[in-house]
Amino acid sequence: MRAIILAAGAGTRLSPLTNGCPKCLVPMGAWQLIDFQVHALRAAGVDDIVLVVGYEGEQIRRHCGARARYIDNADYLSTNSIYSLYLAGPELDTDTFLFNCDILFHP
Repeated sequence: MRAIILAAGAGTRLSPLTNGCPKCLVPMGAWQLIDFQVHALRAAGVDDIVLVVGYEGEQIRRHCGARARYIDNADYLSTNSIYSLYLAGPELDTDTFLFNCDILFHP
């Protein structure tokens, strides 16, 4: 199974927490938001995680490393989640979960 996580936006509504930090890396206790998602997805049997990154994408790549594959939305400042999803289109199949990067859930 595959999961696509849309994490390209600047997360301005969480400012100042997101000043220089992507929303998915905002700390929540000992982990960052993205860590909760990756952990829950792995626990649910998802073996392929694709992150669509934009704002501070290199920080996300450094943090998540090989736990995910990456798609770059270079136009994140002038586009929205639908465009990020469009970029991930080739990754969509019948066994794909889709999440925004700030959604927490139980496995």
